[in-house]
Amino acid sequence: MHLEPQLGLVQVAAADGLHLYWHHYVDRIAKALNGKTGQAIWSPHVHLLAVPDGTRGRTVFNLAKLDQVQPCRS
Repeated sequence: MHLEPQLGLVQVAAADGLHLYWHHYVDRIAKALNGKTGQAIWSPHVHLLAVPDGTRGRTVFNLAKLDQVQPCRS
């Protein structure tokens, strides 16, 4: 996994190749991944990344395919 917080990009390496996704707060993903023990789980069919939160739970991030990114609603 490779993160580009300034661009909002998340690159995921999967068995079928590299895939690019977008998330509004990639810095939050980086913070969640930093220093955590355990394995992050990628669910490609629903675009969810589940990161261990240091207890017994996980923080879940929904990543968008680049062709599905929509402007943020305010």
